[in-house]
Amino acid sequence: MNNTSEEKYRKKLEKFEKEWEEKMKNVKERYKEKCKIWKQQENDFLSKLCSASSQAGFYQIQASDSEEKLRRLEDEKIELITKLATANASSELYRSLLHDPSSTQQYGPSF
Repeated sequence: MNNTSEEKYRKKLEKFEKEWEEKMKNVKERYKEKCKIWKQQENDFLSKLCSASSQAGFYQIQASDSEEKLRRLEDEKIELITKLATANASSELYRSLLHDPSSTQQYGPSF
């Protein structure tokens, strides 16, 4: 090879290397930008996930409290129904005693 063709070859090679370096630089910059975007998206997602988990815990506690209150109210309802049934039975007994004085003989002496 002569000097001029070597020189041309070297210039082409240098030009190619510069273009290659520029392309790689651009690729690296785009990759870094995409990594930043992905990292931000990941952080946003994790933040939302943390918030959702916190809310889920809060609502789980609220649900447990509500279930406990419901159970207590159901117990009170049963107790009140029992008292009402007892009061109704007593009321019926007293009504029958008031309307039929002879029935007092069944339940004890009359005064």
